[in-house]
Amino acid sequence: MLENQIERDQVCENARNLEIALVQTFSRHDIPPENVECITEVMKKYIFDSEIVKKVKLGRTKAGYLTTFGIGENYEKETVLKLKNCDAFSILIDESEVNKVSHLLIRVNIGSSRHGIERRHFKVVDLEAGDAETITETAIEAFTEDNIDIRSKLIDIGMDGCSTMQGVKSGVITRMMKEIPQLRSWFV
Repeated sequence: MLENQIERDQVCENARNLEIALVQTFSRHDIPPENVECITEVMKKYIFDSEIVKKVKLGRTKAGYLTTFGIGENYEKETVLKLKNCDAFSILIDESEVNKVSHLLIRVNIGSSRHGIERRHFKVVDLEAGDAETITETAIEAFTEDNIDIRSKLIDIGMDGCSTMQGVKSGVITRMMKEIPQLRSWFV
């Protein structure tokens, strides 16, 4: 009896670990958590003989919750550590406004001779304003808050083509290149 309970507990634990692994994989590849339902349906249809897959209960709500509250903190810590230990990194930034609140999305491409290049979500931070000076300061501050050496490791920046970002005289790219001399951008 006890042996059967131990086996059932192990299957449940493996199913939870599979759910977490799926959510982590989706997060790393920027696949929205809502799409996890498709994968679980396919797995249950074609891996019907697995007790672990049968126990997986992962819909959009649970996947979203795990992404935000379950693995989000660990993922962020892991990303910060990778940025601190990498050879170099590039960023892609995008400013957006939702319900009159501005945010700055920061994605990173982390390069190391040991692990190659890995693309990850870094942060979404609140913006006080959508002007070039505020965006530049906010982007740099996002890295310095985590003690990431942006001035020696950041080598490239990408952004959309709006004048706030690309303006030659005072756009974000021009301001960033003044702050970080080795920085280059495909747009300038």
